[in-house]
Amino acid sequence: MIEIKIDEIIYSHRKTLGLEIKSDGRLFIRAPKGTSIKEIKRIVHKKREWIGKKQKLLREKYKSREIEPIEIKIDEIIYSNRKSFCLDIKPDGRLIIRAPIGASQERIRNIINKKSVWIRKKLRLIKERDNKQKEFLHNRNFLYLGKSYPLLISDKKDYSNYPLILENNNFILAKNYTDDVIEVFAWWYKKEAYRIISERIVKYSSIMEAKYNKIGITNAMKRWGSCGSNGNLNFSWRLIMTPLIIIDYVVIHELAHLEELNHSKRFWNKVASIMPDYKRHRDWLKKNGHLLNF
Repeated sequence: MIEIKIDEIIYSHRKTLGLEIKSDGRLFIRAPKGTSIKEIKRIVHKKREWIGKKQKLLREKYKSREIEPIEIKIDEIIYSNRKSFCLDIKPDGRLIIRAPIGASQERIRNIINKKSVWIRKKLRLIKERDNKQKEFLHNRNFLYLGKSYPLLISDKKDYSNYPLILENNNFILAKNYTDDVIEVFAWWYKKEAYRIISERIVKYSSIMEAKYNKIGITNAMKRWGSCGSNGNLNFSWRLIMTPLIIIDYVVIHELAHLEELNHSKRFWNKVASIMPDYKRHRDWLKKNGHLLNF
């Protein structure tokens, strides 16, 4: 006989009863207001085989992900004139508990236990982010306009006011920004993308006699550019890692959309009239686009 434990019942203004199994195998019941415990248990019993199988699969999957169990440590408890508890996980992984005055340690620990899955998930994400930052720094070579430049870390005062610069064929990162290296590179790439892409748009819009509205820089990973019916042009900042000719292709492509909002033969003829070998650059993006993500 499969024994099923109900972890939580949530009542609301719904018409049907729903069974939700969390990624760690916990069973949540979402029920219409007024549904009796007896009726809930009857439905759970009816679905017990399906619930048991799914819980087993999810728990095994969850356990395999958690190779290193993450210990939950309370870094600070702040008492105040509040009625509820608040769990605040800082970017560095510290856990701050905001509790009502007089709340016992036992009550706080019960809250922690109840929210342990959520806390561990957040802490794991922070750990993964920190590992990614370290791996990113270890790479030491970064693309800009199709060329690879090594990264140097500097603690010189000359660089303290600039998180990241490109100088003498080297990226130079201020030492006090090493913990935020991914964010700093993204910021620098976005700034450069706007500058370079704007220059290319001015050049090619004049040649193509195209009138655009606004230029935007996006975080898109695969959609390199887009053109709205309002004349707004958007480009992924990741293009700044590609050779200039690739940026030119995407700019010409989107400017052509100002006249033809489709990919018809007329559209491609328009692109070819400015860049006859556009197919080569389009294929380059298809082949190398995955290298532009971090």
